[in-house]
Amino acid sequence: MPVMPLACMAEGAGSDGDPCRIWLHHRRPRKTGPGFPLTVVECRTHGVAFTLYPPGYVPYGRVAIAPVDPEGRLLHESTEHGALEVGGSVDDDSDAGPVARSLAWSSTLFRAAQDAAQGLPWPRVASGCDCWRTQGRWIVLGATILGLMSATEGSMTGDLLGVSALGQREAAAAYAAASGYRDRGQAVTLPLAELEQAGLLALDQILVAGFVAARWGPPRRWDSRSGRLRRLVPRARAP
Repeated sequence: MPVMPLACMAEGAGSDGDPCRIWLHHRRPRKTGPGFPLTVVECRTHGVAFTLYPPGYVPYGRVAIAPVDPEGRLLHESTEHGALEVGGSVDDDSDAGPVARSLAWSSTLFRAAQDAAQGLPWPRVASGCDCWRTQGRWIVLGATILGLMSATEGSMTGDLLGVSALGQREAAAAYAAASGYRDRGQAVTLPLAELEQAGLLALDQILVAGFVAARWGPPRRWDSRSGRLRRLVPRARAP
């Protein structure tokens, strides 16, 4: 059960200035996406209801877009039995520096590109979502979020993600020249490799980049420290 927020997305929109009154509306089970019921809350002051999604997920998303657990802690790959290891938090605004272990991009939609880059096609017919058509869609979605579909969008997205201009151009050029699913997967993993080397999770930047790419609405994330929904804004590239 998530901690209830203190304010809704409409806070400050009214003229009366009354504080938000947040109540539990119901819990909604899902057939796909996070493996637990999602909490729907209602603000009785402003007459709005909204769903609390865990960090790394977007509304209606079937799979995470960033390697974090439901508590917002970073997930790293482990060499033991394919398990994931936890460490860090997305609420920590400080740069953690280079990481010794790989971030668990395999727990996100970018797993499709990682498998493709290794020449691992998903089955043509399969139960659930791990099938050939899903792999192709997720590769395209990953390329769109990372700004690999056009040079103009790519330059702006590279700034949002903190990827170097050269690295972004190389990834976009590789994707444009790709002749098959394996080449496209390799192109999508190039920006991820640069984020890995920088030691940055960039969850917020990925959410903003997806909004810029028109894949979802204006991003907000619940901040556990303030108890409020925080509007996400692009971070300036470090000099």
